[in-house]
Amino acid sequence: LLNLGEYQEVTIMFGDVPNFYNIVMSCKPQQIIKLLNELFVKLDRLIDKHSAFKVETIDDTYVAVGGIPEQTDNHCEILCDAALGMIFETRSIIDPVTGKPLQIRLGINSGPVVAGVIGKKMPRYCLFGDTMNTASRMGSHGVPGKIHCSKASFEFVS
Repeated sequence: LLNLGEYQEVTIMFGDVPNFYNIVMSCKPQQIIKLLNELFVKLDRLIDKHSAFKVETIDDTYVAVGGIPEQTDNHCEILCDAALGMIFETRSIIDPVTGKPLQIRLGINSGPVVAGVIGKKMPRYCLFGDTMNTASRMGSHGVPGKIHCSKASFEFVS
């Protein structure tokens, strides 16, 4: 069972495929599912390898956290290491539209969150707070093939 409550120091990572809309518009549904499955299996392995926790996937967006459920001082370091692996692993997948290696855009932020299981019919472990919002923005405004790291996260790893 996952710990519920407030966490003062965690690191959140958002990742997405920058041109996913073009892929959706150009490919058959089966191709899209196959692509996302191949990508998410690789990302899941990296998250497990680095003892982080996958929060959710929505469309092409992948969200993970370090420091929950096991609190650790190196939560930012483990997610940064996982993110570097994600850039490398994503390149091993071919973009069906361009024929070039697929790219991922990553954003990382550290700080406090509130966490809890939400819902009854399909309960989900959810994280809330400005730390999540900033991590999302770091990801969506990042450069493909790079890790867009907030000042808060940078201070943890420097």
